[in-house]
Amino acid sequence: MRPPTNSTTFKREFLKKWLLALQLCNNHHNNNNKNGVVERKNTIKLSAEIAMAAARNGATCWSRALIAKHSSSSSLHNQTPPPRHSKKRVLRCKRIIRRSRRCIHHGPAAAVVRRKTAVLRKLVPGGELMGDEASLIRETLDYVTSLRAQIDVMRRLARASDRVAMCNGMK
Repeated sequence: MRPPTNSTTFKREFLKKWLLALQLCNNHHNNNNKNGVVERKNTIKLSAEIAMAAARNGATCWSRALIAKHSSSSSLHNQTPPPRHSKKRVLRCKRIIRRSRRCIHHGPAAAVVRRKTAVLRKLVPGGELMGDEASLIRETLDYVTSLRAQIDVMRRLARASDRVAMCNGMK
């Protein structure tokens, strides 16, 4: 699992899937005749989350968790496979292991790290299901990269929309 390798490709894929998701959500909401500000905000948020997860093609735990969250017929546990661990056993010197065990502190700093890790698990979709901290960090980095791409696409779309509105107003 790597962050989106080509930011432009990811942004283009996100934009395509987001516009499709917006159309689907708008069709659903138009049938229900709900056009308030809150409903529109929720529609945009829902469609952006689905599009961002779909643009990653289920390559990450967070994207599978988001898809499962918004899927009405599936559960998160059926969609998300357990994290992949290496089957190779790491051989270590017993002296190094003994020394490292002595260095582990169980003081206030360790408690702060545990609390912050627990908060991070709640922030990243599917974070509760991740076993180790390394996979949590990788997923978090990928999620943040995808969120930044999402923000960039939304800002560009808003700027383009403003430009079109200004051009139409000048005519």
